[in-house]
Amino acid sequence: MSRKRKKPVTKKNTQKNSEQNSNFSDGEEEKNEEQQEQEEEINQTLKKKTKQINYQTRLKSRVSELEKQLSNLEQENEQFKVKEAILQTKAKIYKEQLDYFQKFMNNAMNFATRNNPIFSLPGMGLSSGVNNNPFSNEKFN
Repeated sequence: MSRKRKKPVTKKNTQKNSEQNSNFSDGEEEKNEEQQEQEEEINQTLKKKTKQINYQTRLKSRVSELEKQLSNLEQENEQFKVKEAILQTKAKIYKEQLDYFQKFMNNAMNFATRNNPIFSLPGMGLSSGVNNNPFSNEKFN
C-alpha cells in the first residue's frame, strides 16, 4: 500500500501566492478574507450537522435495537408465565394425589389393625388370648 505524499510547499508556490496577493487591492483582500471566513463557517456548520445526523442515526439504531430486545424479553417472559402456570397446576395435582394416597394408606392401615390382630401393635387393646408374635405357630394359649 503506497500512499502518495503531498508535495512540500516550495518557494515558487509561496512566491506566486505573494505576487497574486500583491496584485489585489486592499478591498479585494478583505472580500477574499471574508469569503474564506464564510466558507470556514459553512464548513464548520456542515461538519456539525453531519456529526449530529450521524449521532442521531446511531441513537435511532440503538433505540430500535433496544426495542427489539425488549419485545424478545417480553415474549420470553410470557412463555415463562405460561410454563409457571403449567408447573403450578401440576404441583397442585401432585399434592392432591399425595393427600389422597396418604388418606388411603391411613384408612387401609386403620382397617387392617382393627380387623386383624396380626397387624396391631403390642398393648393396643388385644385380647389376652391372642399371641402377639406373628411368627409363632401357636395362636392361642
